[in-house]
Amino acid sequence: MPMRPSRTSSRLGTLVVLGVFLLAGVTQAQTITGSITGTVVDSSGAIVAGSKVIVTNEATERNEL
Repeated sequence: MPMRPSRTSSRLGTLVVLGVFLLAGVTQAQTITGSITGTVVDSSGAIVAGSKVIVTNEATERNEL
């Protein structure tokens, strides 16, 4: 006579599968990129055309343009 899984183990298996699907959606929402936006102005508030900004990651001391 073959053994049938109990109702509790069937529910646990269903919950595990559902949890995996939910976690898969959360991990895809994470990104490793970002952006910085803004306007460079001088002391009088006028926009500085053609200016460049250097961003430094203090944790790695890398400069990004």
